[in-house]
Amino acid sequence: MRRTATLVIGIILGFGLGILILFIVYHWRPSPRISQVTRETQPLQKLEIGVLAPDFELVSISGEQIRLQDLRGRFVLLNFWATWCDPCRQEMPIFQSRADEFPEDLIILAVNAQDTPEDIRAFMSELELTFDNLMDSEGKVHQAYWVHGFPTSFFIDADGFLRIVHIGVMTEDQLDSYLTELGFNG
Repeated sequence: MRRTATLVIGIILGFGLGILILFIVYHWRPSPRISQVTRETQPLQKLEIGVLAPDFELVSISGEQIRLQDLRGRFVLLNFWATWCDPCRQEMPIFQSRADEFPEDLIILAVNAQDTPEDIRAFMSELELTFDNLMDSEGKVHQAYWVHGFPTSFFIDADGFLRIVHIGVMTEDQLDSYLTELGFNG
């Protein structure tokens, strides 16, 4: 009887330990490291308003290398999206109108990690989008910005600091309000 009880307890403990290990392996993510204004680099639990936006370099759908740090001096709207995302489809024309209105002062970067270049080109053609669309095929930029849903947008000021995060579809009034809050004069 004791032997059976010991065996049952061992199986239960082994099963529980196995589940715990699987949970840790599949759900653990290291914290991104973000350069602060100081010389230190410290791990954060998530991106915080007021930190330097994590730098990255990605290839655009047209083949151009784009590095975020090279855009300093201009306002950047960094938008994470997918072609199957209806809210993304709703806000893209609004972004295009601001890109057309302020081509020298406002940079719009759309970052996609899920779709093929062909699907992205078709989407852009259908909506007549001309702003840069970047391929994050390994998902590293999505991870650095802690993107968990689409659309998600980040507003980065001319000095490279993260100032506003918007999750979900953005209206024209919201976009204009955020640009005003940033001190954007166009």
